[in-house]
Amino acid sequence: MLPIQLYQQIHLIAILMVFFALGATMVLSLSGATLKKVRVLGAVTHGVGLVLVLVSGFGMLARMGGGFPGWVIVKLGVWVLLGGALVAAKRLHASMGAVFWWGLILLGAIAIHMVILKPF
Repeated sequence: MLPIQLYQQIHLIAILMVFFALGATMVLSLSGATLKKVRVLGAVTHGVGLVLVLVSGFGMLARMGGGFPGWVIVKLGVWVLLGGALVAAKRLHASMGAVFWWGLILLGAIAIHMVILKPF
């Protein structure tokens, strides 16, 4: 088993990967560009990031003593929504760009709130 600090570092880097990929995909979609290499890079980065977030998150949970508190369930819900967000970002209409953008930030804020305060 890895030290919890390593799980934390992997988790944070993976979160950056997910959000960078979503941002790049949104920009491409909203600009109307069809740069296949960038889309593929975004999709791969998003997928690898999601897997690393999940694995490192469960690794940290195991190091913390296990259990499955409510805040972890909320974070899993955020993870699922961020997973589906790539498909939505690819098909994003310009009129929904700002709403989607702020919605992603809100999802990140919810996840941060859950992990810091652990309200339930």
